[in-house]
Amino acid sequence: MIGGRMKKNQNGFTLIELMVAMAVASIMMAVIYASYQSQIQSRISQQETVNMNQNLRAAMILLEREVRLAGTDPTGNAGAGIIEARSDYIHFTRDIDGGESDSIDNDHDGTVDDPDEWYNGSTSDRDEEIEYKLTNDANNDGVADSFPCGLGRQVGGGGGFSIVAENIESLNFVYLDASGNIMASPVTGSALDDIRSVRVTITARTNNPVMMRGSQPRQLQLTTEIRCRDLGLSS
Repeated sequence: MIGGRMKKNQNGFTLIELMVAMAVASIMMAVIYASYQSQIQSRISQQETVNMNQNLRAAMILLEREVRLAGTDPTGNAGAGIIEARSDYIHFTRDIDGGESDSIDNDHDGTVDDPDEWYNGSTSDRDEEIEYKLTNDANNDGVADSFPCGLGRQVGGGGGFSIVAENIESLNFVYLDASGNIMASPVTGSALDDIRSVRVTITARTNNPVMMRGSQPRQLQLTTEIRCRDLGLSS
């Protein structure tokens, strides 16, 4: 007590100090939220990229494995080979099944239906006639007309195309002869017998808003050249 009066406590915050503190706290919260959102978007972007990559590579592995066996014809009686060859579509056959259970000695070794007889001189068994094209490409230009669109695979010459990879934007086949020269597409008639390799390009996309670049979806493209190991062996 001074001079008979109690001194007032001057400790505390003024209104201006409180407003400044709230403004600083708001800015810090905004920065933290923006950083959090950025991390979330980065994680989603990375996961979408991984998904696209896995989707595309799985499709390419399947297509590559099957196209490589186009024209496989151990007996020389199946007539296997590439039937249609366009830039947007491929149709081929191979004799890779049926010999182990057809009661015929296909390899003429004296033993009927032994495990080595995986062929039987016919292309009518499972997975021996294969077609690939986009599932939504009415004008056959190898570019998706709209989405959904995927890489379609049909077996046995009918039954419809099943999707083996989703969100595929484009599909392109290039055909090469024994000298590595690019053949004019579509390859038709006797020229089909000159095909030795197929160069395949597949482009996948995503419509996830996080992955958009402006109004354009992010894309991922793979290209591989497949040597059809059995084409031309009889010539």
